Amino acid sequence: MKALQVQSPMFSDKEVALLRETYAKGLDDTELRIFLKQSEAMNLNPFKKEIYAVKYNGKMTLMTSIEGRRKMAHETGKYLGCKIKVHYRDWE
Repeated sequence: MKALQVQSPMFSDKEVALLRETYAKGLDDTELRIFLKQSEAMNLNPFKKEIYAVKYNGKMTLMTSIEGRRKMAHETGKYLGCKIKVHYRDWE
């Protein structure tokens, strides 16, 4: 059976091929289409590590990274950022 061509309005053919070889390695055409459609729907970019496709026991799971979550929150216009307190300790 001939492999199906996977196209995306968000990514060029070269980028889809690169995704298939790197971040979407091991996904079949249907899983890759789902991954791309979900990336587009959520406006998340796998090249920026905002969304991942991971296979566990032969099943694909889509995971949104913390960067993806921050981007989604920022796009609401209500995200005020986050403040992190760093405590330094003298180790000497």
